[in-house]
Amino acid sequence: MVKSEYDVIIVGGGPSGSACAIFLSKYGHKVLLVDKARFPRDKACGDGITGKSEAILKELDLIDDIESNPHGIFKGALFYLKNQKIEIGFDEPYHVVRRLVFDNILFQKAKSLVDTMEGFTVTGLVLENNKVVGIKGMDYETKQEKILKSKIIVGADGATSVIAREMGLAEFKPEHHASALRIYYKNIKDLSPKLELYFFESLMSGYFWIFPLENNMANVGLGMSTSNVQKNNINLQELLFREIKNNPILSERFKDAEIVEGSLRGWNLPLVMNKRKLYGNGFVLLGDAGALIDPFTGEGIGPGLVSAKIASQVINQALEQGDFSEKIFRKYQKGMSKIYIEPYMKYILLSKFVGKFKWLFNRAIKKLENDESFKQLVTMSLSDTEKRKKFTVWTGLKLLFKALF
Repeated sequence: MVKSEYDVIIVGGGPSGSACAIFLSKYGHKVLLVDKARFPRDKACGDGITGKSEAILKELDLIDDIESNPHGIFKGALFYLKNQKIEIGFDEPYHVVRRLVFDNILFQKAKSLVDTMEGFTVTGLVLENNKVVGIKGMDYETKQEKILKSKIIVGADGATSVIAREMGLAEFKPEHHASALRIYYKNIKDLSPKLELYFFESLMSGYFWIFPLENNMANVGLGMSTSNVQKNNINLQELLFREIKNNPILSERFKDAEIVEGSLRGWNLPLVMNKRKLYGNGFVLLGDAGALIDPFTGEGIGPGLVSAKIASQVINQALEQGDFSEKIFRKYQKGMSKIYIEPYMKYILLSKFVGKFKWLFNRAIKKLENDESFKQLVTMSLSDTEKRKKFTVWTGLKLLFKALF
């Protein structure tokens, strides 16, 4: 087995891992970024890059790269419920970028700054005195097993994280997960520069979406609570195509639309209500590996990028102090809780009302259609973390009061 030593090894070259690598490179640390795939590679996602993400992409100086690659633009959101439609405009336009393109932009930027290893599958961890000190894995092409050692391991390896599983932090609870399906279409009629969200009865607590991409293409999909999928034995693929074919709101628009071959993909979304521990002796977890997905919108890119930024700051402190214990990495968990997790938990109450009290949701939509505070709430959910922190429990209670009375 080949041994090597780094300051930090990041497992997973998606947005969280690549962003963390870029941030750490600015501190001058020796970093290795590994991924089981070779880039560019596809990833199932809604592809929307909201204000939470764009703020960090600006810090990483990547906006020009995104705009010079194929992308769509959205300037607001449309919410559909039965015969009602609510339209919300944003202060500035945001991007919709296929993950095949977006992830490669971040990975190639990281590759220019740190060591990378593609086609390397991590199979386990190296522990010494109850501390993570490295990873075990195999090179796909050479079939050579390797041990790679470092002072800190970063788990950015997604919803099925090997790092989280090996450290006993990957508990699965259907009620804390969502299931989703995505497919690309061309030539949908009347495609608009907005995120379209449809709350159909058949989707229960979930929604159907149409997000605009480049060249009259769109990301189309649906998602709902995994517990609902299991309890009701729902086939998401059948449900997706049934809605497109039979729902009068959609059928005419999709009549002449064409499926992009091979674009149908499903994925699992570990939501932030998992309250997963994000650290331990010698390691931290980022993004989906840390179950940080927004339970309100289903977004994972924004939380992942925020976790990358906060983790890189704590990792730099750890390397400067030579302290790789749980104690110092607890600062990362506290930082994420203050900036991201605690504000998210305020939305969970609203999400539960949507799922359990559909009548309340219907009434809320009807009465709040022209309510500016409601529109601001939705805008905050898609904006940066500073705006989201302005949402309080009192804000939510006032909205519910308006819906009821």
